[in-house]
Amino acid sequence: MTGHDGAGIVASAKRALSEIEAVLAAADTTGLALLAAAVDGAPRVFVAGGGRSLLMMRAVAMRLMHIGLDVHVVGDTTAPAVRSGDLVVVASARGGRSALAVAEAARASGAKVAAVTASDEAFGDAADLLVRLPARTQVPSSQHAGSLFEQSLLVVGDALTRSVQVSRQVPSAALDARHANL
Repeated sequence: MTGHDGAGIVASAKRALSEIEAVLAAADTTGLALLAAAVDGAPRVFVAGGGRSLLMMRAVAMRLMHIGLDVHVVGDTTAPAVRSGDLVVVASARGGRSALAVAEAARASGAKVAAVTASDEAFGDAADLLVRLPARTQVPSSQHAGSLFEQSLLVVGDALTRSVQVSRQVPSAALDARHANL
């Protein structure tokens, strides 16, 4: 006997999908368009975040690499130094200290900074572009901690990478050819 209720799990998943839809309905569409254009036009893109937000940004970085962008994850041992003209995309629901430190260091190096966050106040003046995904601020959640923000971040990240793919006219076969083979 497992003690788990499969129907309850499905009901919980459906609530989560409904919450994600509510975040998307309230998302900053102008900011997302500006972010897609910034990613598309940057010579190099760096992504950053903490905890599960970083995991979502790693997935976004992978998709951008599949499209053919020069993309790096902040903190990885193979990430080069950021420089003027680069774009650093930092994701943090509340703008924690480490996320803010990355944003400030990137700007000090001459890079442009885009922050994806749930709060307008999270990054202060540390970001050139602020994109708001109002998870738990405007859209309440029945889920644990930052789950709604992280799920919304992944869905929006995949849609943003698709926008860049279409803009660059990169066929899906080219993405397939860049998938890991080891």
